[in-house]
Amino acid sequence: MKHLVFALLLTGTILAAAELPRSIELESGNVRLRLAAEKVWNINRIDWNGRQLALDDRRAHYGMAFQPQQSRFFIGSGHRESGVGEELTSLKITVDGKEVTPENGKKITGKSITVDKVSRISDFVVAYSFTLAGDRLDEKILVTTPKLVKVNFLYCFMHPWMTRFTDFLCIGADGSTQALKFRSDEKDLAMGPFPAGVWYDPESGIGVVTVVRMEEGTRNAYRTVWDRSMYRKDYAVPFSRAYFRPENRLRLSASTGFFLEKDASKWHDAGKKLASELK
Repeated sequence: MKHLVFALLLTGTILAAAELPRSIELESGNVRLRLAAEKVWNINRIDWNGRQLALDDRRAHYGMAFQPQQSRFFIGSGHRESGVGEELTSLKITVDGKEVTPENGKKITGKSITVDKVSRISDFVVAYSFTLAGDRLDEKILVTTPKLVKVNFLYCFMHPWMTRFTDFLCIGADGSTQALKFRSDEKDLAMGPFPAGVWYDPESGIGVVTVVRMEEGTRNAYRTVWDRSMYRKDYAVPFSRAYFRPENRLRLSASTGFFLEKDASKWHDAGKKLASELK
């Protein structure tokens, strides 16, 4: 992992935390993202077609977090309950093949925007990147550690979707589906190995699809959607109740897309079609 971080540092201009604005806005196509310093420049808001779809709130975390065994605290993006959080090592932003430096109050726009970020979360080294292009968000993460870490739960690709979404479609690896209704009851609405999930708002006709790929190094992996009164939060849980060792490499990717289907009788088909395209 040290060689990977060194390679990233050699590829171009690396932005340190002190050089970065408190907030960075990115826009490509109909999608706008906000990155926030208080969340260590992880995504902190998602808008599509001028509508806010994912929360921008200090209590709604994106990025990665983990819970050590025999601890009641989570450590990671936005989580500092234990006194330890995420520390930025490097950040690089590329727009249409050219590196850019973010400026206060200036939105970054382009056909294709890529953010490459390396950070430390306790004993983990996290190489995370995303590309926003053509109304599609593609995320990648590689997690390693130089020492043994006893993990209870490790979460990636946390997306706190807004409560405007009242319906959810779970799509299994075999193409099977399960339609569910959100109740804001603070429980897990869906949990299992399903790769694709669809969120739908019948009032506006807006739908969101996220496909998660568990690629390497997973242990006791699953995915869950937490049905809270403040958000409909998606988690990939690629590693749980196991020892994460220096020889382990945890690699995942995820793709998110958006659709509009005002006919509520057709949103299942629209969601399944987009999920197939995102795979």
